[in-house]
Amino acid sequence: AVNFRLRATINGPTTQVYSNMVNSINLEIADNEPENGYADLSWSPYNAWEDASYEVLLSTDQTNWIVTDISQYPFYTLEKPGELSTVYMRVFSTNEGDTAYSNCVSYDTTATSLRIPDIFTPNGDGINDVFSIKNLKYWPGSYLKVFNRWGTIVYRQEDYQGTWSGTRVADGVYFYILLLNDGTSRNGSVTIIR
Repeated sequence: AVNFRLRATINGPTTQVYSNMVNSINLEIADNEPENGYADLSWSPYNAWEDASYEVLLSTDQTNWIVTDISQYPFYTLEKPGELSTVYMRVFSTNEGDTAYSNCVSYDTTATSLRIPDIFTPNGDGINDVFSIKNLKYWPGSYLKVFNRWGTIVYRQEDYQGTWSGTRVADGVYFYILLLNDGTSRNGSVTIIR
């Protein structure tokens, strides 16, 4: 946050008047629970006026802002909206016609929402029967390769849709490389237990 005080000189250098110390609103975002679709916002309280309330603004283009909620406290939990890839947020406070805005922060909702399980249980009970990757739909055309412990490819699929059920392989640990359509990749291990 930026703190500032105004100084006015009246009738020469001998008379100076100082305003109260004022701070700007510094907005920060934390993503403590990306798998649940929430982002935590917090900001420094604005001390220029008593009993400040805050309005949380959202935008997809930093031009058209919509008010999402009003908070009496310098924090807010935001539900990530729908299938937007980037959301910009600001906070502002008003008092008797004056408005103070925070800085603008952005949040890429897709980058943190890809969730790859480390186990699945293809036993036919309808629960965790396939290697399903949450939010893979944001990366259409991704390519999955699965290897056994000796490095032999046991499964491969272009435009992977989360349908591998572990057929023709034994229970155990397998290693995967997921090539995403943006040129990045994810790799790790997955355990199959029937």
